[in-house]
Amino acid sequence: MTDLFNNYEKEFQERICTLEKHSTINLSEIQELEDILEQMQMEAHSKPLYKAKLRLYRSQLAKLKKQQLTVTGDTVDNNDHDNDNDDDRRQRLLNNTERLQTSSQRLEDTHRVALETESMGADILQHLKAQRETMTRTRDTVSETDSYLDKASKTLKSMSRRWT
Repeated sequence: MTDLFNNYEKEFQERICTLEKHSTINLSEIQELEDILEQMQMEAHSKPLYKAKLRLYRSQLAKLKKQQLTVTGDTVDNNDHDNDNDDDRRQRLLNNTERLQTSSQRLEDTHRVALETESMGADILQHLKAQRETMTRTRDTVSETDSYLDKASKTLKSMSRRWT
């Protein structure tokens, strides 16, 4: 991929240098440069460094077009470039909108899980409180039963001493 991009880059630079030396430029020459840039864009789809170079080359071409316009007064068809930029922007906006919707859905799901977890935690705390109260009552009952057993034991011992 890098070799192909580098070949396109070299060809673009050679042609742009040649065209900058001429006083007049044909529309077909500009179209060829735009075609080379399109090929470079296809090769640079995921490399930020290549995309930066591509932006630089696009600005060089735009400068050359502007220069040609001032020299000849002709209009150069810039709609293809604008359409490419518009399409790129539209695609980026669509991708960003999709990512935003996905993130929003995840956030809503996370919020729902957090609410469910909070509800379950509150239920568990209520059950634990009820169990604590039950255990406290049971302990009190056992203590009371233990004191009654002690009293009963003392009473039985005292009765047994009297009988003997």
